[in-house]
Amino acid sequence: MRTRIKVCGITRPQDAELAVRLGADAIGMIFHVESPRFIEASQARLIRSVVPAFVDLVGVFVNASANDIRSLHNAIGFDLVQLHGDESSDFAQELGLPYIKALPAERSMELNVGDLGYADARAFLLDSRTEHAYGGTGKPFDEAVWPTASGAPLVLAGGLGPGRIASVIARLQPHAVDLNSGVERSPGLKDGNKLTASFEEIRSADLSKAYGSNAKSGKSRAE
Repeated sequence: MRTRIKVCGITRPQDAELAVRLGADAIGMIFHVESPRFIEASQARLIRSVVPAFVDLVGVFVNASANDIRSLHNAIGFDLVQLHGDESSDFAQELGLPYIKALPAERSMELNVGDLGYADARAFLLDSRTEHAYGGTGKPFDEAVWPTASGAPLVLAGGLGPGRIASVIARLQPHAVDLNSGVERSPGLKDGNKLTASFEEIRSADLSKAYGSNAKSGKSRAE
């Protein structure tokens, strides 16, 4: 399977359009006022208008109320919400919307034993947090705590950008990657060259995986 790509922290329609042209599977917008990539609903609607069918629009929230999430969901039309704070499994279930649950590195290994809850999560996004930020820090994810026995779709985040993505995909083989701070000129403003280079590296990594798998299969059949 190819690696899916989410481009997050989008604040401008032109950045969303570029990501879509490059082949993004999802566009993320952040509705956490303390984030440097926070976006107002009026701007989010402009971005919604340039995101076509078959590309998911993701609204990212950090410890927001269910009413606030539902209100923005109804006003903008997200395909998914991303719960990026300390939201409980009960909260996610009662919210009643398709969602991704973000987890900090220190909790990611809990996915191996399946005791987290969030049974209806569409995927788990694994990110590096700091004392002052829930994500978007540019800090690489600690690969030592990447889950190895989880059957859930896993999304890797944490400072991913040109020069690093291919090797990370080869080692961890995530279901998807989340591009944000590693493809920016400044918070919320994407760098076209970095974004393009990142997509090229991801596609190259996928081709390497596919050819490697085919080579092994061919060898096995020959034997």
